[in-house]
Amino acid sequence: MTRIEESVLTIILYGDNVSNLWLPLVRCVNRDDGLWKFPGGGVNPYEPSDVAACREVLEETGIHILPEQLRLLGTRTKNSKRNYRKHIRHVYLVQAENIDGYFYGKQVQDGEDILINRMFPLATVLRWIQSKDLPTNREMVKSHLEIASQLFTKLELL
Repeated sequence: MTRIEESVLTIILYGDNVSNLWLPLVRCVNRDDGLWKFPGGGVNPYEPSDVAACREVLEETGIHILPEQLRLLGTRTKNSKRNYRKHIRHVYLVQAENIDGYFYGKQVQDGEDILINRMFPLATVLRWIQSKDLPTNREMVKSHLEIASQLFTKLELL
């Protein structure tokens, strides 16, 4: 029997115009090689994915968002025949001029994980994406960079 696991990833574009956009990112200091990533995590049983996205953003950053603020960018499914698992990842976007919460670049305890959150200028993340050594980029989780690259191309920011 195939076990289904769901997760969410939320990209938050914060700012009032394209030249002044910021992205909240989190770094797990005890996992993921300490690379920066977008807020996200697992979906609990019987929990809608948009509610899970809001919960994960709050847990990891302290930012309060509502499901109606989210825009589903897409859903990716990955099958693993080796251990009979199916992983479904929902990717959301939030564009906000104001952020309600306590996002100050502080350390947060999320279960066993120790997270540090920080705002990055869009220009910095774009520089990571445009780096010629993308597969070996050591600033941000590679799969998150690829997702950001696709989104920013679609939004004509790249």
